[in-house]
Amino acid sequence: MQEFPRGNLENALNALAALYYVDLIMAKRIGDYWYERLPHDGKNAYDVPNDLSRLFSINSLNTRIT
Repeated sequence: MQEFPRGNLENALNALAALYYVDLIMAKRIGDYWYERLPHDGKNAYDVPNDLSRLFSINSLNTRIT
């Protein structure tokens, strides 16, 4: 309870952004792993399971989502 006063919207958004980043990186690693091992025709070769976020952006991440 000593850290409760430090809780604010900025810290909450930073925590959500970090969670989104880690989740997306791990999903991409899994997608890249299976991309190399499973047959695909390019249509079903996504490396992240969902559309990218409209709230958070990662400029250094290249995905196969168009």
